[in-house]
Amino acid sequence: MVSNSLVLAEFQKNGKKESMLTYRANEKPQEINRIAFEIYTVLRVVDELKSADLCIEHSNDFNDFRKDFVSRDVFEKEREEYCRRLDLPEDPHKLVQLLKKKLSDAANKLDENYLNNTSLSITDDGPKLHKFSPIPETAETTILKEAIKNRMQQKSILDILGVVESWTELHKIFGPLSGHKTKLQKPSERLISTLLCYGCNLGPKQTSQSIKELGTTVDFKQDVAFFS
Repeated sequence: MVSNSLVLAEFQKNGKKESMLTYRANEKPQEINRIAFEIYTVLRVVDELKSADLCIEHSNDFNDFRKDFVSRDVFEKEREEYCRRLDLPEDPHKLVQLLKKKLSDAANKLDENYLNNTSLSITDDGPKLHKFSPIPETAETTILKEAIKNRMQQKSILDILGVVESWTELHKIFGPLSGHKTKLQKPSERLISTLLCYGCNLGPKQTSQSIKELGTTVDFKQDVAFFS
């Protein structure tokens, strides 16, 4: 996980980014935050498991990821149409050559434009992205925004989320891993409140105080944990 080059993993602490681990080639780690490094390790393991670059021994005894793939017959049947729509060659060797060429072209383009890139700089501490300067609004954009604002009726965020939930029945997607029916009372309303909590960047306590019918703050914290 730690390569023979400078590696900087960052985490949020009190709203500020801090380094988890600083490591240079042929040097010992300069500083290790054990808790943050363990969190980072777990997150990396999750990503590697998702991409199938990492596996757990005997995990197939519980579930086989190949069940999510289409069958070989369906693949052979739809491959030609799929490649035609995406303008990709059917031949595996030609496909690999095409992808390698696209990657090389993208890398070369990045190298050529690096000196003119004001949003990225590479320092001794690694790559650093600078704050993007917004493009000034044109007069036409301002007029359009005002026209939309004047014609748009004021709607409650909860009403909008309620309509979306009634159309899509999102609460049915979330449930116990066992597949059994959820035991939460009013799952639809609780999901809407959780979406409000995350979407408006509120905490569980703030949201529960705003929506009294949910019950106590403790109950709502459990709801957020459940839907997460």
